[in-house]
Amino acid sequence: MPYIERPDCRLFYTLDDHTDAWTHPETVLFVHGFTETTEAWRAWVPHFSRRYRVIRIDQRGFGRSGAVPPDYPLTTELYVQDLAAVVRQVAGEPVHVIGGKSGGISVFPEEIEDTLKKHPDVVDAAVIGFKSAEWGEAVKAFVVLNSNPACSADALIQFCKQSLAPYKAPKVVEFLSTLPRTGLGKIDRGKLRAEQKI
Repeated sequence: MPYIERPDCRLFYTLDDHTDAWTHPETVLFVHGFTETTEAWRAWVPHFSRRYRVIRIDQRGFGRSGAVPPDYPLTTELYVQDLAAVVRQVAGEPVHVIGGKSGGISVFPEEIEDTLKKHPDVVDAAVIGFKSAEWGEAVKAFVVLNSNPACSADALIQFCKQSLAPYKAPKVVEFLSTLPRTGLGKIDRGKLRAEQKI
């Protein structure tokens, strides 16, 4: 089976080329979404491979590229470096990239809030999603601190990254004196969304 050797993993790929032998076709690189593999694109191959060289890869942590440890620091930069290696080593020339679902991972607010509340300087916390040009939606935290005003947004983000997957850590932290609550005492996320400053 074809693999690309990376410093810390092996990336599985397939190459389908059903073009005429006397032509020099362009290359298309199919990149699957999270929780998928190269098989996500299987039905597309017959149509595209008659006109293009088709490369499909299993991104690190998925399919035949194998699992990564739970605390492995998966980052956008790392995925881009992997794709660049595929382009260099397999295509050897510029490619067209077709991607699927570059987000779409569920993030549960309570998990992030519970993590923030474990920080010794945090009294209360709430998180919401906000529109992000890079991710479609990202996590914003609203935090009430105890009497230590020296605690910074960066310190809380790094604290979250120690026990949460990197994509779950807040991208933005806003400090409040109190969190808005409904008549039942639950966090009023609607009010936080309406008043957010991004």
